[in-house]
Amino acid sequence: MVVDSVSGMGEVTDPDPATAAVGVACAALDAVRDTEFWKIPDPDLLVLAQGLERVSRLVYAAQVHLTGEIDTRGIADKHGCTSTGALLRQALIISAGDARARVNTARAVLPREAPTGMDLDPVLPLLGAALADGVIGLEQTRIIVATMKGLPARVENDNPIWPHCDGLIWPHPGSCGDGCRHR
Repeated sequence: MVVDSVSGMGEVTDPDPATAAVGVACAALDAVRDTEFWKIPDPDLLVLAQGLERVSRLVYAAQVHLTGEIDTRGIADKHGCTSTGALLRQALIISAGDARARVNTARAVLPREAPTGMDLDPVLPLLGAALADGVIGLEQTRIIVATMKGLPARVENDNPIWPHCDGLIWPHPGSCGDGCRHR
């Protein structure tokens, strides 16, 4: 493996770039872990904490993308597991809740292929974008996905105050078009 730069964030050349990148990330995190934090001034320590939190969130995003590919390929069946979550629990030694969260998140934020072969857009594309950017992490994502799964796909509006809002879970000013009374 060849790494260009001291920080390990340069170009990685390897027959398997994803595996090489994981190795570089692990080495970089080892260096962070071994830092003499007591020597860092308070404001810089907080900046470092924020950066490390973003790294954690990006790791989760990568795990979700990898889980989506494992799920799409049906690898669990090939290993005699009843589900992708069961495979992840067994192979990664993680909790059932963590495995389920990764699978549910992948199914919500990644494009899928319909049984007909047609590509389907993600169910929650904005959540996927926030996750991919490292803006939100595991717990926020888990709560949003669980909440959205619990909502009905459509609601009927029998409220005369917002007659043009039929089908919206929560009306937003200007989102209903002309005649909307809640602007």
